[in-house]
Amino acid sequence: MLPTGFEISTDRSRIDVDRVHQFLNQSYWAQGRTRTVVERSIENSLCFGVYTASEQVAFARVITEPCCICLSGGCIRSTGVSRARDFEGADGCRP
Repeated sequence: MLPTGFEISTDRSRIDVDRVHQFLNQSYWAQGRTRTVVERSIENSLCFGVYTASEQVAFARVITEPCCICLSGGCIRSTGVSRARDFEGADGCRP
């Protein structure tokens, strides 16, 4: 269950690409990834943004064809989301 005050959306137009790029460059698996590559990965994946009233706090993408196969493309979240309000157990995201 998603805690009060959070919203999940698959609307790509809501994704803060600059923030996602920043998130990814802080991860061990995507350091150095260009913004252009991030944009292409968003365009070609099923994406999920997690939002509070004021900002995007997490991002996940699923790579799918979309009939039979789907692979997690990873998920990230803002370090500003406190663990007390976190939804880590439900979404598989890790800090």
